[in-house]
Amino acid sequence: MTQTPFDPLVVQGICRPIVDRTLVVDRADAEAVLAEVGVPSGVTFPGDRVVRAARAGARTRGYRNELSSPGGPVSNAIYALAQSLGAYPRRLVPEWAGPVDPRQLNVIDDPLPQLRAAGIRIRAVESSAAALPESLCFVDRESGETIAILVGDREGMPAIDDAGVHLQLVQLADLPAVSSGSSAVAVMTADARELTPALRARLEELQASGRLHSVFGSLDEFRRLGVLDADGRASGVFVAPELVATDAGNPVRLWARDAADAILMDVDRLDDSDRVFLGAGDAYTGGYLGARLQGMTIAESHAAGQREARLTSYHMRARAPMQVNMNELFGAFIERSSTTTDWHLSERVRQAPGPTIISSMNSGVDTLASEAAAMLGLPFFGIMPEGGRREDDGLDLGGLHLIELGSPSFRFCTWANVYLGDGTVLLDVSGGEGSAETRRASTALGRPLLELSLDDSAEVAFRRAREWAASAAVRTVHIAGSRHTHLSHDQLLVMKQLVLAAAQGVASLFEDQDETRADAGGFLEPVRIGIPALREVSAAIRRHLLGLGGTDGLPFDSLVWEFGRATLIRARSRDLVRAVAAGELDAALVGEDMVLDEDDDRVEVVARAGLHWSSVAVVIPRSPRRESGVIGAQYPGIAGWLDPSASRVVVPVVGAGEGWVSAGRFDAVVDTWRTGRTAEANGLALGRELLRAPLCVIVPRETPSAAASGAARSLLLGISRIGASPPS
Repeated sequence: MTQTPFDPLVVQGICRPIVDRTLVVDRADAEAVLAEVGVPSGVTFPGDRVVRAARAGARTRGYRNELSSPGGPVSNAIYALAQSLGAYPRRLVPEWAGPVDPRQLNVIDDPLPQLRAAGIRIRAVESSAAALPESLCFVDRESGETIAILVGDREGMPAIDDAGVHLQLVQLADLPAVSSGSSAVAVMTADARELTPALRARLEELQASGRLHSVFGSLDEFRRLGVLDADGRASGVFVAPELVATDAGNPVRLWARDAADAILMDVDRLDDSDRVFLGAGDAYTGGYLGARLQGMTIAESHAAGQREARLTSYHMRARAPMQVNMNELFGAFIERSSTTTDWHLSERVRQAPGPTIISSMNSGVDTLASEAAAMLGLPFFGIMPEGGRREDDGLDLGGLHLIELGSPSFRFCTWANVYLGDGTVLLDVSGGEGSAETRRASTALGRPLLELSLDDSAEVAFRRAREWAASAAVRTVHIAGSRHTHLSHDQLLVMKQLVLAAAQGVASLFEDQDETRADAGGFLEPVRIGIPALREVSAAIRRHLLGLGGTDGLPFDSLVWEFGRATLIRARSRDLVRAVAAGELDAALVGEDMVLDEDDDRVEVVARAGLHWSSVAVVIPRSPRRESGVIGAQYPGIAGWLDPSASRVVVPVVGAGEGWVSAGRFDAVVDTWRTGRTAEANGLALGRELLRAPLCVIVPRETPSAAASGAARSLLLGISRIGASPPS
């Protein structure tokens, strides 16, 4: 395989995971909303409460569109830098580093997948914020100019390690997060309100140590912050670094290192009336910086910056969307090709809720990955070579969501799986060629790799997978390793336990439960606990209870189980919610989607697992057709969240709602979405995701039983740790 002849430089962008919400509106409407919430035009920092109020106010007026996209000036710039690099091999390795709470990853607007799709590796540090930071951008419908940007609450930025990093890119306000190491530093003045004495002192330290590489911003920001003096010349600490100032459609001004006077670089005019300038300056920064770091001249770098800014300017977001063609991205590099673009797969696997597992579905470890996903109720995708090529192990693959690539090559399939995952868990006991290729792909594509061995216990695998996933913000896990023919029977059994424990370790990041409040002693009391009749959940609970002992068996065909002095009743989740609300059950394990749909104040959620996730979504026909104004709803309560101004009839259904849409009875259905396999089989697609919900514990709000709550919590914790630790 072709190898890169150079050691690539690592460029690290330091920022928070931010969601930008862009509203394209008439200027008069935007100004009216801003007046209502009491903020001026331009960039302001009013906090979450005002941002939410402004968004609600805009909804009462006519606006052209609302788009959500990943945001933040540094994030936008590092994304544009990655886009400018093109196919692999690359001379630069872009990296995003910032605070991440795992709960921020399992949301509809998760901003990190798009960065990964562009080839950016992720370095996560611990965060104290459970919700994603947001910004609200008002864009003038006629001119495409940004009217106002309202910035929500921001947690403090922790110090970011620069080990192995050549250059750190950071906003001026986040300069304290720059490490005390040796990397060069590039600064963006975007959103900076003032140059405080502390920030100026930090800049002087960086300049004195020779680390201050460049400063990017708008001409207005440079003047306001004192980067330029009254005569427009670089001043003070800003004389040393390279300066780049954009000025809307006017020439860009550049100051070479140690130069006080600017060079003017003309900007190409955009004639299209639909242009939007939001994010163009960030994109210019990324394109320009990437070119300079690769040794290009100022003029060549200016041209590269213009290219990225132009791409962004023709989209109503702060960055240009990415259509991923894996064949173009790395096909030539690995000397394998595909007959299809597969551009949709990166987004496709991330439409699944909760932790998601993918594999190439070869025999051995790959197949164990699908079994672990089924046991834990996690979405699974088998990304296979063309024709479903695999080593035959006699297994029936029916019922799995399998996706064939446009290449029969195992090498191309390996690279595709590594690329589509947030990270790879590798179990290689045979030193196989496929595992070696997995390591090469992980290194080249900037994906984190966790290797487990037969010497690891299940407890160690659980802990290592949890820590690894947290450090790289992993939600979509690629699991790979030795084939079936390279494993003995005993090795296969150990591998099965390790794969299960690793998957549980990742999933545990997404749970919300207090282990100290789980008490199996509650089963010694005469309590009534409901559990879902859903086969995979009941099976997991049964395995856990049998592991605890004290029972001769729990017949799977029985809907009532006796354990200790407790009675466990298996039923539909919706009926369990109603029974807890009515006081007929002391606690229950249910899908939180049903709790939200019932919306009964008599019920309280006290714990959430990281397993058995479901989305509730609006599922629509893949091809447009004449609408009747009727939609079906497995979740009639949640269907009420949809725009009340739209004229439609909601018809409750129980199961198989996709079939009615496919048959033409409904325009859409509000239904469960996991991998989308049923929807795709019926010619349907995901229209809009409404929520993601896991398995949870509920109790009566007014009369909770401590024994029942402890016992139910112990069930939830037990099925979350099966195989990862011995039962107590």
